[in-house]
Formats: sequence, C-alpha cells, structure tokens
Amino acid sequence: MNNTDTNKKITFLITGLELGGAEVLVKDIVTELAADKTYSVSVISLSSIGPIGAYLQAQGISVIACSDKKKGDLLRIWRLYRAIVHERPDILHSHLFHANILGRICGTIARVPRIYSTIHNINFGPRWRELVMRLTDILSNKTVVISDIVRTQMLNRGVVSASRVLMIENGVNIERFKALSPAERLSVRRSLMINDDTKYFIAVGRLMEQKGYPTLLESLSVICAQVPNIQVDILGEGQMRSELADHIKKLGLQKVVRLLGNTNQVLLHLQAADFFVMSSYWEGLPIALLEAMSTGCVPIVTSVGGIPEVVQNNRNGILVQQKNTDSLAEGLKKGLMLSRDEYQDMVNTARLSIVHNYSLDKTVAEYKKLYDQ
Repeated sequence: MNNTDTNKKITFLITGLELGGAEVLVKDIVTELAADKTYSVSVISLSSIGPIGAYLQAQGISVIACSDKKKGDLLRIWRLYRAIVHERPDILHSHLFHANILGRICGTIARVPRIYSTIHNINFGPRWRELVMRLTDILSNKTVVISDIVRTQMLNRGVVSASRVLMIENGVNIERFKALSPAERLSVRRSLMINDDTKYFIAVGRLMEQKGYPTLLESLSVICAQVPNIQVDILGEGQMRSELADHIKKLGLQKVVRLLGNTNQVLLHLQAADFFVMSSYWEGLPIALLEAMSTGCVPIVTSVGGIPEVVQNNRNGILVQQKNTDSLAEGLKKGLMLSRDEYQDMVNTARLSIVHNYSLDKTVAEYKKLYDQ
C-alpha cells in the first residue's frame, strides 16, 4: 500500500461534479465508503467543485478541482497529475470519458498500483473517442460497465478486453427513494403547485441531444388535445434550454410543460409524480429511472441501452421506440388509460424491481469486492 495506515486509499476521478447520473452514483458510493473505516476516500474533478463536490466537502470528504473552466486546458492535466501524486492512492477509479483517458495515463505515470475505469454509456460521441478508449484499455486493471448491453457493445466494438471487464449495475438508495403516504403526497403536490386531479409527469436529465426532449414535446402536442389536466416538469439544465423553450412556445405547450432547471428537490417531484418519462436516444443504465421506479412512478421510457434490462413492458413500466413521436404518444396515452388497480400494480412491481435488483447496498457491496481484491 501507498499509505502508512491500514486504510485502503481510493481516489475517485470524474470529469465534473455537476448534477448527472454518473456524478450521483460517485457521490453515493464515496459517501458509503467514507462511512466504512476500512477505506480512505477522496475525489478529483477535472473541472470545478460543482454542487455534488460541495455536498461531499460538507460531509468532510476531500474534493480537489483541477479547473474552474468548462473547456479543456493543458494546465488541468498537470494539476491532475500533481493531485494524484499528492493523494498517493492505492486505487484510482475514474468515471466518464475524459476522466477515464486522463486517469489511465496520469495514473500510470504516477505509478498508482491499481487503476479502474467505469463506462457509463454506449455512446462516446465522436469516433476518435472510442479509438482512444480502445488504445488505453491496457492501462486499466479493470473496466467496470454498468449494464449488460454496455458490456456486450464494448466487447463487440473492441473497447474493452474480456479479461479486464466487470459488470456492476447501478443502484439507488431505496430507503430514501420511496413513496409517501397519500396525505403526505397530496401535501407535496400542493406545495409544487400540482392540482389534485392533474396527471403529473416528470422528466429528469440534462437538456442535451441524448435525452430526446424534442420527441417528448412533439408527443405531448399530440395527446394534449385529447387528454386534459396534464402537467409535465423537466428537471435539468443544459445547452438546449433556449431551443426547447422556443419549441414549447411553438407547440403551444406553455401551460403544460415547465423547464425547472437544476433543483435539489428531485425527490419531492418524483414523490409527487404519477409518471416518469424518458425519451432518450441512447443510455447506459440511467440513475434517474431507477430513482423514479423506486419512488413509485410508472416509467414510460424509450427502449434503449440498459433500460429494457430494468423495464419489462406492461409489467413494471411502458417501453416505446426511440425517436418516434407516435410511439411515445401511444405510450403516454397507454399510461393515462391504466385503471387504478392496473396503475397500482405497475407501481408496486416497479418498486420491487429496484429493491430486489438495483439497491445501492448491492452496488456498493460489489464495488467493495472489487476494491478488496
């Protein structure tokens, strides 16, 4: 070990600590490990501290920011190397593309004993990114993938080697993300300005191409003329905000759809919601989906990435085709037409799916097994 004490030191490296699924997963894992005196943990962000970094700091966890800029600069690579040398971890565990590449290279130069990477998605963006991941795979002792489809695609595309890949599925805190009593739920809905008879839909995710929000808006324009008393709140921020706001206005959905931006009240919105909608074009295994199902929302989601591994159509949710306005509109209508008993059965089955298969305790136990090797 690199440390003088008996604790195993693990440094987590991530591209940024803004609000997002991978970032939330890292926060949850780090928080759980910090409570276990077997480990000493720290976090390095390639960019700024962000709201998640600030939360971790408030818990007494060391967080190092390599840059306050959103775009790349060569100095941050030097700062990253210096931070790794300063931390002297036994394990460097990186998450997301930029952190994976730089963590592999800088961690190797800094002679970190073990380097792990986690791939959270099936899509890296430009093709050169996939090539760089393939070329640096040898520098990672293990590469974690978060769903079966991610593992299959990464192996088929030669991004990871079979001997070094390990699947650890995402998990959520099932004690935190759970339904309220009817009276509590009614109170929360009223605090969020949701009428008692309104069918309330929630979407959670960055305002970016991946999330397919234009398809969602087009689908809503189809059904809103047929079904009254619908409200849709989109939680998240991103570069498509102005474009989506214009699209909402163009479709006449100003009284139906609200862009609420980033908020620390995601849990309350989920507890108030009837349905969770995800119109993504690609995914890995979305944390937001797991949180919604654990909380008691019926998911109406595109059948992409690892989503069909979680959602069984017409059993614990409703699957629709990606980039297909008519399919999503039909899925929304199908959800709205569920009887009270059918709806409650789907809610209960969704919750049990997460409790049995995607709890944070299960995920953390798998990571501990990896770290203790």
